[in-house]
Amino acid sequence: MTNPDGFYPGRSRVRDGFPPSPVCWPALTIEEHGEQLADLTDWVDWMTERYRLDHRTIPPCWPEHGDLVEELSALRTAWQYAYAHTARGDAPLDWHGGFAASRQRLADWVARAGCRAKEHRP
Repeated sequence: MTNPDGFYPGRSRVRDGFPPSPVCWPALTIEEHGEQLADLTDWVDWMTERYRLDHRTIPPCWPEHGDLVEELSALRTAWQYAYAHTARGDAPLDWHGGFAASRQRLADWVARAGCRAKEHRP
């Protein structure tokens, strides 16, 4: 079963009815990094569209910025837990509270990096 917007968090990474553990990016092998980044990219693409976020919050070059990868990865893990079958009824509301704080941090980091919609700055 898929959601009307076509996104489902991916059963392949869900084990025993629980979402995956947080990702420790520096500990990943090159292969694991590629797999995790692909999964994260799918989720970030969905979230960007779902919440109508623009390049000032999540620029197209976000995978090139470690701070953005870490924040988005943490946000995704929290989202997976908030929407797990075992989640409390108010968990999605708590997630949205964290999401608001996260969007502010993302926007601050993007502003400092100076990246624009069609221009990446390392």
